[in-house]
Amino acid sequence: MLGFGGTDKPTDPGEFRLKLLAQDVVEIVDKENPQPARAVAIAHDWGSVVLSRIAMYHPTRFVAYAWLAFGFLPPTPATGPIDLEVALAWLKQTVGVELYAYQDFLLKPEAAKLMETNIDSLIDMSFPEKAEHWQETMTTRGGMEDWITNNKRGPRASWLTEEYVQEYSQNLLRGGFDSPLNYYRCFMGPWNIDDENKLVETLETFSIDQPVFFGPALRDYVGLPSIQTPPTQAVANDLTIVEFDTGHWVYLELPDKVNEALDAWLSSKGL
Repeated sequence: MLGFGGTDKPTDPGEFRLKLLAQDVVEIVDKENPQPARAVAIAHDWGSVVLSRIAMYHPTRFVAYAWLAFGFLPPTPATGPIDLEVALAWLKQTVGVELYAYQDFLLKPEAAKLMETNIDSLIDMSFPEKAEHWQETMTTRGGMEDWITNNKRGPRASWLTEEYVQEYSQNLLRGGFDSPLNYYRCFMGPWNIDDENKLVETLETFSIDQPVFFGPALRDYVGLPSIQTPPTQAVANDLTIVEFDTGHWVYLELPDKVNEALDAWLSSKGL
């Protein structure tokens, strides 16, 4: 995705508008196969957010959609930038935890440099041995900042291979963290407001007629299935839900089971 690996590294948060990111993906698919293709879109995390906008802006481009861990994200009306304090307070009251508390650190100007300097600490935190560790670092105010700033270390998940760690680290460090953090800056800032408000006007009549697969991760303490599932159910006319007993990184933790579930789903739809 934009900002990572060998892609461009825009410094302007406005370049990370969801509408533009959705257009990027569609243009890449069109470039790879200029003829009408039976392409299936599969997404996770920020990719799930972008796929949500692809489904709305380019509803006929893909023959099926699959969301993993994070489901369909509907647009919400806004008159100004998102106030993180207000959002966290609402989450605390609604679900009992400040789900996106980690973003308080990611939005700080020093975050990129600290993550680059303490990359091993970041990987330990991102891929912990126990998924429950995210309750301390991701959904507790100041948890991520304390972990990264103090270069804390901890056991990594047993399914995380050294080969993946090396590739992951190299891709993250290739252009630094400043550009990727624009996903958060843009989402929380004013850049998406006009686009999202226009989409809100169409949401009441919007639905996805193509087959949809959603794979909630039952031990994802940020992408809670109870929050991620209902919006997906609301728009999918042909929905298959397969739960996975994993943390956030469902496709890394149980790759064979995820692939088997996706294959079975596609086969059942004649795709």
